[in-house]
Amino acid sequence: MANFLGKSKDLSSISFELSFPSVGTRTLTEPREITPGRDGERFVLSDPDIYGNVSTIENKNTKLIVKVKLTKNSDDEAFLIKCHNSGSKLGSCVYIDNSGDNKLTITGQGGSVKQLADRTNNTDSDEAEYEIQFAKSTYTI
Repeated sequence: MANFLGKSKDLSSISFELSFPSVGTRTLTEPREITPGRDGERFVLSDPDIYGNVSTIENKNTKLIVKVKLTKNSDDEAFLIKCHNSGSKLGSCVYIDNSGDNKLTITGQGGSVKQLADRTNNTDSDEAEYEIQFAKSTYTI
């Protein structure tokens, strides 16, 4: 995973733990890439007033989307498939990133797992991609 400087992130300093009541709890051990993000822009600009001034408005949308790439037929993929097949929408997560200067912790609640389609037209690919959506999230730096 690359940050804004284009350097790849060391996944050994990232912890991503998923918990689904009907399946169990697991920390992903061998992900190839983990990309957390909010749904939409975090800040938006208001319409200009008659003087041309605009205000910055924080978007209160707390939805969290985490994209995970991992090796096919791994234990991590088996867990995500169980979560997807269970149909549970009550999952939770804890994402901890110690790779930068500041420790980033994201907690998500109300999660569901969906498998993304393989768009590479390469049937020999050993990589699977999943999207995990959470209805509510909190960020702590």
